[in-house]
This record gives sequence, C-alpha cells and structure tokens, in this order.
Amino acid sequence: MPPPMEIRIGLATPHFYTGAFFDTRSCKGKNQPLKCTVDYIVRPEPQLNHVKLYHGPHSHLIRKIQRDYPSQLLGMFSMEATSRFTIQNDTTFLDNFDFTLSFRWDSDIPALYSSPYLIEDKLFDPVRVPTPSKITALVYINSNCNALNGRNDIVEQIMDIGDIPVHNYGKCLNNRHAKENEVKEDIISKYKFCIAMENSNEEDYVTEKLWQSLTAGCLPIYQGAPNIEKFLPVPAKEMILNYAEYGSAKALSDELVRLSNNDEEYNKYFEWKKINPRKDEVLEGFQWMMNQTEAQPICDICRHAASIWETRKNASDYEDYKQFLSDEASKKDRPSPVNSRLYEKVLNKP
Repeated sequence: MPPPMEIRIGLATPHFYTGAFFDTRSCKGKNQPLKCTVDYIVRPEPQLNHVKLYHGPHSHLIRKIQRDYPSQLLGMFSMEATSRFTIQNDTTFLDNFDFTLSFRWDSDIPALYSSPYLIEDKLFDPVRVPTPSKITALVYINSNCNALNGRNDIVEQIMDIGDIPVHNYGKCLNNRHAKENEVKEDIISKYKFCIAMENSNEEDYVTEKLWQSLTAGCLPIYQGAPNIEKFLPVPAKEMILNYAEYGSAKALSDELVRLSNNDEEYNKYFEWKKINPRKDEVLEGFQWMMNQTEAQPICDICRHAASIWETRKNASDYEDYKQFLSDEASKKDRPSPVNSRLYEKVLNKP
C-alpha cells in the first residue's frame, strides 16, 4: 500500500464552528490513503499549508487575501446564509479563491446540514413518541429573535390567536424551561408540532432545524428555502407544513387545530418514515444528497486538495516551493524542516 498523501489545511480567519467541524480522523482518500491535518492558526505569518482556508463571514478581518506561496490553494467556507453575509455573493471576493465550500449545491464542495442525519439513515428512525402520548401544542426553541424572515412574529401571532398552546424553550418568547441535560431533539419529540423555520428564506439554505425535527418525529412547521422540495425524499406536502402554503398565522393555526383533532390525518405525515432509502424510490434531489453525505466537510476539502495536488506533480510546482523557501522576505517565516519534507512528500519529489 502506498504511503498516505498528507494534506495540511491552515485556518486564516476566526470562524463559528466547534472543533468537531474540523475533525479529520475519519478522512479517507479516493485513490490512496489520505492524512489530513488542520492548523488552528489565526495570524498573518505565512504557514506551509497546502490549503489556506478563509471563513467568508470573517474575511473582513483580514487586510488581504493572499497565498503564502504560488501553488497554495485558497478556499472559502461558510455555512451561513448569504442574505446575512452578503460578501459571499460578491464575485470580486469569490475570485480570490480556488474553491468554495458551503451549503449551496453549486459550491465546488457542497457541505450539507443533512449529512449527520443521513448517515446510517438516522432520519428514518421510527417516531419516538406515539401520537396519543404527544403534547398537543406547538414547540418553539430559538435564541435568534431577529430573523430576517419574521419567524418570531409568526409564532407570536399564533400565540395571540390562542387556538393552540405554544411552548417556547429558547430565549425568544420564552415561557418554558428544559430539564437539566435535556437536548433539543428529546424535547421536540414529545410534541405534535414544532417550529423549524430558518433565519433566512434562501435557496439551498436548509439547516439542522428541519433535520432535527424530522428525526425527532414532530411535525415541522417550515419556512425557509423556496426549493425545499428537492431536499426531501417525498413531496413536501407529505411530511412538513410549509408556511408559504398557508400565507398567514391564522390559516396555519387553523390547520394545526384540525390536525390536533384528527390523529389519522396527522399520522399520514409520518408514512415516509417507513421508507428504506437504500432500496425504495426517493425523489431525485434527496438521492443526490445521500450520495454526497460525508460526516465531516473538512474531509471533502482534503480530498479536493489531494486531487489537485495529484495533477501538480511537476517541476514547475516544485520550483514554486523552492522559490518560496529562498525568498528573502520570507526567511524569518520559513517552514520547519519537517514541513519542508512534508511538502516534498506530497509532490512525490526526492
């Protein structure tokens, strides 16, 4: 077996994500073993990394987006809505990068919020709480009370109508408190209905809010991506209540009351849970998502970089690197001998 190709990624900006987002232990190469490492370095000095990664929403903190040596790959990643961080739609900004990673399906590397729920088909786990045992109420757990699409206002209007109880566990409109160590999915699994509204209505922006709700087995009230249909295994009307189809809090409230009094109609929204997604037919977009599923998006970056470096095993790239080492301006920031050998190993040079 050939030695593993080693790809080193350097983080050039702060970001919003936990260490789990950058966990490379499970990364596997396509054509040969792959070793992927991430340097948690937020400073301007050049670092010998094959990939220099910028978090789009934090890129304004960097005076200049630039390579540390000519062959280095520059990447931009973000899981945030572009309506909130508009720089992610700026073509001049994006032209700085060799690739992008985001929730958008047209990214060079799509990173899907659905992935953790599709691994081992977790999404299709049986409903946790039988319908007769569920709380007949709408549950809302959120701490961003100023979403651009007005989700907080919708929930408040349903509360004012008063036809169905609304239990709020987050900072927004709070009237309930979770038990110690009680996680979100455990809470919402007890309820018939749950709010799964995004903070922005944007194509492809379908976050964990929907996947948590569907996995837990409450009926989600959804507002968000206009193209939500392409994310689901069956037509949306068979598994979610899309606020866009109702158009007002009153119409939605009336539907919640109707379903609250009709378990047979309510249970139809969970028929999709009986699907075996590996054998049964699902909608085309959902099938594509299952094929894309990866536990750690960082692994996709490593594989993407490895495939590019595979095509760069030539003298000109190696000359780029040697020029970087000999550049007088970079002498104080030269990589260690270990890193130098790493680069030569990646390029398969003696």
